[in-house]
Amino acid sequence: MRPETSIAVVGSGAAGIAAAVTAARAGWTTLLIDRRAAAGGTGGFSGLTTLCGLYDEQGGLLNDGFTREFVEALSDRAPVKMGKVWVLPYRQERFREVSSCFLAQMPNLQALWSVPLAHVVIESERIVSINGFKIGAVIDCSGCAEVAKAISADCLETDETTQAPAIVFPLRNVSRSLNTLPEVSQVLLPLARAGLPPPSQGCAIGHPPCRCAGL
Repeated sequence: MRPETSIAVVGSGAAGIAAAVTAARAGWTTLLIDRRAAAGGTGGFSGLTTLCGLYDEQGGLLNDGFTREFVEALSDRAPVKMGKVWVLPYRQERFREVSSCFLAQMPNLQALWSVPLAHVVIESERIVSINGFKIGAVIDCSGCAEVAKAISADCLETDETTQAPAIVFPLRNVSRSLNTLPEVSQVLLPLARAGLPPPSQGCAIGHPPCRCAGL
């Protein structure tokens, strides 16, 4: 059995970074485990380029503490409004850099990369060890309930009555014919409903198939 650690965090995305750094700052010996080769999770590796859920209706940051620290380190850009919500544009490589920097500042935090969750030991209905480390508590930030699955705990499954989280991503250089009114409507109406601008100023009925900026 390896040395005891107070807090084990599984997953190093936004939630995992916040949990691990905050636990370490509170004085707990902290272990961070991730199956990826570096910190970042969905924010750093999935293709996302905006963060949502951070701002109120006026674009003011909702949270203080570690959230504000991370956001201010992540981007020097102001939030932008997409439809009815404010989002923060960012670069994925910067997300990974900032995540690694926060972790490196904590001497009582140990990170294990390219290590899947394994060897979960339960005693008296309590997890006491993972991957050979004796632990006081575990925080599952994997995004897919890895810890719960490892101990065969019941999880809420997404079905027709629930909705998975939305993912916002850019598409560019996609050809789309806009020769007829129905074709134009299929592109412009969803954008209008979302409060977004038209894809370009040059597209009009009768034009040949075009490549619209932003589509």
